[in-house]
Amino acid sequence: MKKIFTFYTSFGDRFNSSLLKSNKFHKMMNDSNITDGIFTKERLDLLFVKKNKHRPNMSFETFLSLITDVAMEKFKDLHES
Repeated sequence: MKKIFTFYTSFGDRFNSSLLKSNKFHKMMNDSNITDGIFTKERLDLLFVKKNKHRPNMSFETFLSLITDVAMEKFKDLHES
């Protein structure tokens, strides 16, 4: 996960390897085909802002927690059975 995080933090800014901006998070989610008709970019925005407490840049530790929330929401039907 750290390699993926670092890839997207440094995408277009090779000196940044520690903070993930929301636009790069969206690129990561788009590249991963997470968004669909139900799980939208707007829903990802809400999760990002909530988890990151309205800060523009996210640390790796916060990112790990956010990815867990994204997975739980995206695949909630699997957890409810």
